[in-house]
Amino acid sequence: MADRRTERLLNLVLCLMSTSQALPRESLRTLVEGYPENATDVAFQRMFERDKDDLRGMGIPIRTVTLPSGEVLGYTITGEDYRLDPVDFTSEQILLLNLAARAWSQATLGQGAQSALRKIESQWDTAQPPAQELRLDLRARPTAGDLAIPVLWEALATRREISFAYRGIHDQTALNRRVQAWGVLHRDGGWYLVGHDLDRADVRVFRTSRMQGIPTICPAANTYTIPDVSISDLVTVHGSTESQPQMCRAELLVAGNTGARLRQMAASIEFAPDADDVPPGWDRLVVNASDYAMLVSAVASLGADVSVVSPLSLRHDVRERWQRALARHEDHRPTEDHRPTEDHGSTTDTRMSA
Repeated sequence: MADRRTERLLNLVLCLMSTSQALPRESLRTLVEGYPENATDVAFQRMFERDKDDLRGMGIPIRTVTLPSGEVLGYTITGEDYRLDPVDFTSEQILLLNLAARAWSQATLGQGAQSALRKIESQWDTAQPPAQELRLDLRARPTAGDLAIPVLWEALATRREISFAYRGIHDQTALNRRVQAWGVLHRDGGWYLVGHDLDRADVRVFRTSRMQGIPTICPAANTYTIPDVSISDLVTVHGSTESQPQMCRAELLVAGNTGARLRQMAASIEFAPDADDVPPGWDRLVVNASDYAMLVSAVASLGADVSVVSPLSLRHDVRERWQRALARHEDHRPTEDHRPTEDHGSTTDTRMSA
C-alpha cells in the first residue's frame, strides 16, 4: 500500500511539473495513476488534499492558480520554485554523490543524476582539486524513454494522439506506432504507456525504455476521449510480456583464450571444431542471454576476436555499436603531422564479421 501511495505521489509531482499550464483537480484525477476510479467525489477530494499537504510537507511547492474572483483554475509546480539553493560539498561528499550517480546511470532518472553531479563538480575549487581517486568514470546513457515522459504527460493533458518508433521484445526492428494515450504508470522501476493503438485497433501497453526517439504529438485536431478504465489493471494484464526478459539464443565464434565473459554465459562450447566456417584455434559458443543489451556489449567488446553466426539482429546491433565507436574516434583523428607511421610488415585479422 505504501509503495502504491509513493508511486501516486511521484506521478502527481511529474504530472504537475510536465506542463506550464495549471491543471484542474478533475484533470489530475484522470491523468495521475493511483486515484481509485470508484471513489466518490468527496473521497477523491480528501485524498487529493492529503497528497498536496504531504508533498508540501516534503518541501515540494504546489502552486494554486486562481482567478481574481477566487475561483481555483488548477495546480502546478514551477522549476523556479522547485530548486535547491547553492550547496558547498567536500571532496568526500562528492565521492558519495559520484557513486550514487553511477548506480543510477542505468536507471530511469540517470540523466538527471549525472546532470546534477556535473553541476556539483563545477563548483570544485580549482586551486584545490579533489584527490585523483575521487574522479570516477561515469557513463550515463539516458534512454529515449526517459525523455519521453514529459511529452506523454502533455499528450494526456491535451488529449492529442502521439506517434513514436517502438521495438517490442519480439520485434527485430523498431516499428512506427500511432497511439491515443490513456495513462502513464511507473511500476517496478520502469515507465509504461497505456493507450489505444490506432493501427492495431486495440489496447496496447508500451514500456518507454523500448521507445526509440522522442514521441511526436499530432495536431490538436486529432483529439479523443479517455475511457473509464484502470491503467494499473491494463499494465498488469497487457504489460506482462513487456516486463519479462526476452531470452536470446546466440551462436558465436570466439578466438581461443579470449571472451571470458561470454564463455561464462555459454550454454555450450565446442573447442576448436574441425569445420570450414571456423578459423583455426577458434571455438563455437552457444549463449542464452536474458539481458540482450549486456550480450551486445559483451560481444562488441571482443572486436576482431568474435564473429556472430546468429541471430542477424545481434550481428546488426554489434556492428552498429562498432560504427558508433568508430565515428567517435573519427572526430578525434590525428593530423597528418601526427599520424602514426604505417607498418606494412604486419597483418591484421579482419574477421570483425558481426
